[in-house]
Amino acid sequence: MRNHSTKGFNNVINNIPLNYKFLLIYLLCVLIPIITINLFFYNQGSQNIRIREEENIAISMNRATVEVTRTFEELVGLSYTISSDRALYEAIDRTYESSVEFYEVNDILLRNKLKAHMPVHHNLLELGIYTNNDTIASGGEYFYLDEQLQQTSWFLNLTSSQDQIVVYAYTNERPLAPNKPARLISIMYKLDNYRDLRTYDKYLKIDLNMDKLNDILGSERDYLEFQLVDNNNRIVMTSQPGNSVDSAEI
Repeated sequence: MRNHSTKGFNNVINNIPLNYKFLLIYLLCVLIPIITINLFFYNQGSQNIRIREEENIAISMNRATVEVTRTFEELVGLSYTISSDRALYEAIDRTYESSVEFYEVNDILLRNKLKAHMPVHHNLLELGIYTNNDTIASGGEYFYLDEQLQQTSWFLNLTSSQDQIVVYAYTNERPLAPNKPARLISIMYKLDNYRDLRTYDKYLKIDLNMDKLNDILGSERDYLEFQLVDNNNRIVMTSQPGNSVDSAEI
């Protein structure tokens, strides 16, 4: 039986034309092995590239996340430092008899209270204290909360919040370019730490340097498009230039 099967197989092979035999040899011994080996190396190479790209993406995400977090933590820490300054509270909570008296106190005590932080914190754009103490003359880093300021989106957001500290992204119209609103992210703090110094409301507002934030997100633009979103998943800013920021609480 075995010999008969072997003879039958040999007969089939012998009956195949020579050209087809060469073709079969080429397919079975050359083409298919080459394709198989190439597919193996292609899959292996693709997997290695995918793993490497995923690692690069993870590194970029981690680097951007760390830098953005550090930026916010730095300025939140600054707000805590300023909010613990009792002498500052006393100067803002005081009722001045005249503008001259306020300017004297401003020159002696207040003028360098906030300005000293500007050269140290490069992620800081501006900072100021706002109060409903109408004996304080607006200017520099101290502002009386007039009716116009009380209608701004950042102030309404801060006063409507139950939190003492609020981070808020919004657009603020530039006086010299009202058709080109500026993008801003502010850290705002209700200055009411001292119970005996609550004659007037006092608020600290710290504006982030948006160029610094754009640099952080833009540095990873070759790998990813980053989006900074608030607690409601609304986009605050992206790594792509030209995107606007809607009002949003972070």
